[in-house]
Amino acid sequence: MIPVWVYYAFMAATTAVQVYSSVQQGKFQRGMAEYNASLAEWNKKVKQREAQALGEKMQYEIKQKRRQKDLLTSRQKALYAKAGVDIESGSPLLVMLDSVDQAEQDIMMLDYARSLDIQRVLAGGEAMDFEAALFRAEGRFRERAGYLGAMGSLLKGAASIYGMGSRPTFDIEPEQGTLVPSEGVGITHW
Repeated sequence: MIPVWVYYAFMAATTAVQVYSSVQQGKFQRGMAEYNASLAEWNKKVKQREAQALGEKMQYEIKQKRRQKDLLTSRQKALYAKAGVDIESGSPLLVMLDSVDQAEQDIMMLDYARSLDIQRVLAGGEAMDFEAALFRAEGRFRERAGYLGAMGSLLKGAASIYGMGSRPTFDIEPEQGTLVPSEGVGITHW
């Protein structure tokens, strides 16, 4: 017959392992959530750098478009002057003004498109802030769930140990073949 204290020891050890496991699992999950939150914050920084690079590219492209516009205007003036056409009035002036107007519209559209691209990238970065906050909240929740699971394991183990001590046990009386209360506490043995 196995002594009663061995059963109590096994129950206590099992409970301790379950408690430890629940706590460690909660801590691990919070750590993973913190890692994911850090990744989201890093991704936000990447998005901000991407938006900055898009802005610099936009400024360069606008500068190039303006330079092309100035070159076109200068070339038109030179060609009209070479042909002896008065560029201060009439059709040549209208053609030049139209060319300048079209180039400015192209620049404005380029500026608008790039602004939208920058806004889109920055919005993605702002979403990363929200995602990081969600990961952190989830981590706190999972850690708390680990502690609650540990408390549940502790209570279940205590209840099991208590139940072993309060349950009546029986022996079989060999002569009569009937069950009689035994003197052992908590463990049913035959």
